[in-house]
Amino acid sequence: MYIKRKLYIIDSVETNNFNDSQIMLKIGGLWQRVTSTFPKHCVKYGVYHNYENDFKGNYTLSVAIESGNRSVPLESDGEYKVFDVDTAVENSISKTWGKIWNMPISRAYTFDFEQYNPDGTIQIYIAVK
Repeated sequence: MYIKRKLYIIDSVETNNFNDSQIMLKIGGLWQRVTSTFPKHCVKYGVYHNYENDFKGNYTLSVAIESGNRSVPLESDGEYKVFDVDTAVENSISKTWGKIWNMPISRAYTFDFEQYNPDGTIQIYIAVK
């Protein structure tokens, strides 16, 4: 699926999935800081970008929406592979990411994002080469 979208950053943190002992505090704090600013009908995004190298290195996680001040253009000449998150499963987002990390996907490491829809569904978009 080709994606061309312009999103607006609300706030960001830099972290590492494997070498940051504060990762859960950083990510949880990020979402807590911005959650009250969203209208209920708003689609929210967790945008993964500024990758140092791959999912094992440092990266930036930004919370974004489709309108605002600071833009993050999600424009890619490549494709995105989309994964539906089974929200009925405990730790569903973490489990879906774990599956993605173990799949033989040729990732682009440009902009990956989680899309949180007002109806409670969640999709993870992975940029592929």
